[in-house]
Amino acid sequence: PSLNEDTIKEEAVVFCHNDTQENNLMHSFTIGADGVKEISEVKIIDFEYSGINHRGVDLAGYIQEACINYAVETTPKYQIDESKFPNFDGPATEGAIDIDFLVTAYLTNFYESHMPSLIANYQNIEKFSSLEAYLAHEVPVLKSQLKGLILHQDLTWVAWCLVMTRGILLDSKTGQLWEDPARLQQAIEEIGEFNMPYAATRLELYA
Repeated sequence: PSLNEDTIKEEAVVFCHNDTQENNLMHSFTIGADGVKEISEVKIIDFEYSGINHRGVDLAGYIQEACINYAVETTPKYQIDESKFPNFDGPATEGAIDIDFLVTAYLTNFYESHMPSLIANYQNIEKFSSLEAYLAHEVPVLKSQLKGLILHQDLTWVAWCLVMTRGILLDSKTGQLWEDPARLQQAIEEIGEFNMPYAATRLELYA
């Protein structure tokens, strides 16, 4: 089929990390004479869950994870800061994620990195004629998609909690519940301290 606005799919399905939480995004930096930190290099690690997914999944994951502090020593060892959640319908508020900046940076990088190899197929499509045209068309589209993808991410990690719960309760050698009562009790306490509260918190965001 001929390529047009309705049939183009290549830019919407991409390779994704699928776990863009803070511990997987590492950077090196220098501190200038003025005390300002300048990031010199960013590295992404832990591709255990990586694969093909919608282009906005990693952005949605980053947005959600940026609102969660995992450096909490007391149970349940995390805290959600809803004040950091982006404003999708207006300018960024102080201390919150700037959704327009994030989406524009992502789409700009995608266009500049991939369009040269695809432009032969897309040259007759208006939205690919320039970076400005592409951003004008795609920024509102991706912002709208991210609202659903953020829910998708929350439900994904709720499911992850349930899957991990099974693994915690079972002895990996036998595939059965821990026979040692003390070890089984330890597993139950571990689930009660993090997995179940974490899943519940993700769902309560929509209550």
